[in-house]
Amino acid sequence: GDRQVEGIACGNLGNAYHSLGETRRAVEMLDKGLAIAFESSDRVQQGRLFANLGAVYLTLGDYNRAIEVSKQGAAITLEVGNRVEAGRFLHNVAVCHEALEQAREGIEAAWAGLRNLQEAERSLGHGHDALRMSLFENCSSSYQQLQRLLFAIKEPRLALGVADMAKARGLAYLLDGEHMYGEESEEDPMVCAEREWARASEIVKEQGCTVIQYSYLSDTKLAVWVVS
Repeated sequence: GDRQVEGIACGNLGNAYHSLGETRRAVEMLDKGLAIAFESSDRVQQGRLFANLGAVYLTLGDYNRAIEVSKQGAAITLEVGNRVEAGRFLHNVAVCHEALEQAREGIEAAWAGLRNLQEAERSLGHGHDALRMSLFENCSSSYQQLQRLLFAIKEPRLALGVADMAKARGLAYLLDGEHMYGEESEEDPMVCAEREWARASEIVKEQGCTVIQYSYLSDTKLAVWVVS
């Protein structure tokens, strides 16, 4: 109806104000659009507006408010079965926790986001190349983020485990992007990272060699492990 059209218009205006740097006006319009979306019980539009509102709060550096709206958005998108957007919301939650130097909370959010992104990727059928590539890039960013957060809590071994998981996933993508995963696992991802570290250590021990491994943590940070 007319109110839904008005709500969509408010969202579009909010995005326009954000792109122009008028963040206060952007928040006002997005909040108005959200109120209308809740009034009409439009869960999909609510999710979109929470995503846009979270982006504005990230721009403002208001990380606590960004966490709040991103968690709300994640809950709504999961409710409507959109694991892709839920994973992206949770990634943003982890970004905020990292900025606030809350590494453990960031790790929890990052793992949750990564699981949603990977399950969305796993459920794709034949084709969907553009979405598959987008998800691959999202997951790669999450792996980098997890490594940074693990270094922040002084867990370089687990960070190396995550780096190995990311490399294995990247190789699987190149070889056969549509069959990258087996069945979904509920195993604690920290256990997975620890297992990858143990596997790498065992190979080094058996071969009696020294292994040097590199991993990009961001555009400006490089991690180097020497395992002997």
